[in-house]
Amino acid sequence: MPTFNAVRIKDITVAQVAHSLTNSQLWLPTYPKTFPLPITPLSAIGRRGLVDRLILGPPHPAPFTKAEPSPTSTYPSLWN
Repeated sequence: MPTFNAVRIKDITVAQVAHSLTNSQLWLPTYPKTFPLPITPLSAIGRRGLVDRLILGPPHPAPFTKAEPSPTSTYPSLWN
């Protein structure tokens, strides 16, 4: 089992999933094996926009809206 140098993580499985992604693997909690997952730098498929606020709407035209996490969400800390 790898050692994680992370702080302020509510659920250690977030760190475990992040670690598996750095190795081009997808590990899902409670699942016994990993899945290969090719990873590519974002710069290979796109570029950074002008303003990060354009990710969230309204009042900006954006593809996402922010909402309170579901009480049954697995990783509620990913957004906030």
